[in-house]
Amino acid sequence: MKTTQAEELLRTRPMTPEVLAISKLQIVGDVVPNSWYHNITLPSGRSDALGIVILAHIVSWYVGQGTYFGNTDQIIRAPIVRSTEPYHATYKEIAERFCVTARMARNACHRLKKAGLLTIHIEPKVHLGDDLWAYNVAYFIPNWDKITELDTRNAEEAE
Repeated sequence: MKTTQAEELLRTRPMTPEVLAISKLQIVGDVVPNSWYHNITLPSGRSDALGIVILAHIVSWYVGQGTYFGNTDQIIRAPIVRSTEPYHATYKEIAERFCVTARMARNACHRLKKAGLLTIHIEPKVHLGDDLWAYNVAYFIPNWDKITELDTRNAEEAE
C-alpha cells in the first residue's frame, strides 16, 4: 500500500505532545485570508484589524458550514444554509462580540463600507414577533466582487 505525503511526514517527524494536544481541539470560527491584512488598511497604512475580523464574521454568515470528520476534508453532514435574510446586528451586538465599544464597531463597519467591501442598510424599527421590536438594526451585505478582488490583488503581487 502506497503511503501519502502526510503519512510519510508523520512517520519521519513525529508530533510533539503540544501539537498532538492542539490537533485534538475542535476549533471553529471565522476564517481570515492573509491577503486581507495587506489589503484592508487604515489611512496610516496599517492593517484594520477590527474591520478585518468584523468582515470575516459577516462573510462567515453567508458561507455554508458543513460538519467535517476529524481533521480531514470529508464532510459527514451537509452544509448548513443560512436564511435568505442578510446578516443583521446592531453595532452594540457587534461591539460585544469583539469586546470593543459600539462606536469602534460602527467606525470599522463604515470604513469597510467606504472601501466598497460592505453595503450597510439601517432599518429603524424591526418587528421580531409578538410585542418584540428591535431598533436601528443594521443589515450587512458583502460586496463579493470587491472581496474577491482582495485575494486576486494579493495573488498578482506575489507573481
